[in-house]
Parts: sequence; C-alpha cells; structure tokens
Amino acid sequence: MSTSLTGAAHTGTLDLLVVDADADRYVSVLSSMFRVVTASIAAALERMTRAVPAALVVALDGADGAPLVLIARARALSVPPVVLVLTAEPACVPDAIMAGCGSVLLQPFAPNLIYSRLSRMIRLRMGAVPADCMREWPTTRCAHCDHEGVMSFEYASHRRAWYACLACKKVWMAKRLD
Repeated sequence: MSTSLTGAAHTGTLDLLVVDADADRYVSVLSSMFRVVTASIAAALERMTRAVPAALVVALDGADGAPLVLIARARALSVPPVVLVLTAEPACVPDAIMAGCGSVLLQPFAPNLIYSRLSRMIRLRMGAVPADCMREWPTTRCAHCDHEGVMSFEYASHRRAWYACLACKKVWMAKRLD
C-alpha cells in the first residue's frame, strides 16, 4: 500500500523522508509532526517510486550533484513533496533553487528551526500562510553580475537576508527587502 502526500489517514501523521548523515541531531524534534524515514540518496530515489512523502529534507555536502538529482526527481513527481535543503555552504544554494527546492536552512541551526520551517512549508502548500520561504525580487539587481532578478532564501536577522542570483550562481548577504 502506498502513502500519499498527506500521510496515512489513520494516524494523521505526514511522511518525511530525510537524506542527511547528521539527521540524528534533529529527527526527534520532527517525530511529533512526521513519520520520519532516513535514507541514502539511492534509497530515497527508490522509496519515492513506491510512496511520495509530504516533505523531503536533503543535506547538500557540495561533493557531487546526486542531492540535486534527488531534488529534481522529487519535484517532477505528479504530487511533489515540499523540499527543504540543508547546507553549510551558501554557494550551493543557487543550484538547489534551480533543482526545485522550496526552502533552505543554513547550517548550523537549532533543531526547533527545522520543525518550524517544515511546518510552515506544509501550511504554505495547503494555502494557510503567505509564500515567503523563498521570494523572487524581479527588479533587484545582482551584487555580482548586475542581472535583474534575484531570490532571497534565508533571513540572517530582522535586518539582513541571504540572496542568490540564478544567472551567475553567486550568493551574498544584504539589507533585507520587505
């Protein structure tokens, strides 16, 4: 029996697929909202052919493009999961955005932050909150190549945010646009 986007009806718990070698530090926080399964990239690809999770958490290590392939395949599903990318390397973010991630958490982060981010992404999917996990700024120019149109992907504080240019694949921190 396969599981749908909303998880098993009898428990009301959503399915979460986690591809992260360091998942032990935050999985316990997520278990109240999700039925968590950790897997390697290969196992995650295989698992998604049988059951589509409500959410997918993928850690980018920068070593190869396999996590990006996983993200792209997840986003290509008929009912794609929400995809949260974890990375300690902001330079990896433009590729993750282009692969189809829905949000980014820069490491290190407090375990409760991943819970709130995933919860927000699920509520966003259901139309219950405004879309601001990532935001496109079509008239803002890239600080590196002057291309018009950038993405904000993470708040550094109430005054500053992280931005990415998908044209030159550069990232930077600047004054938060609101």
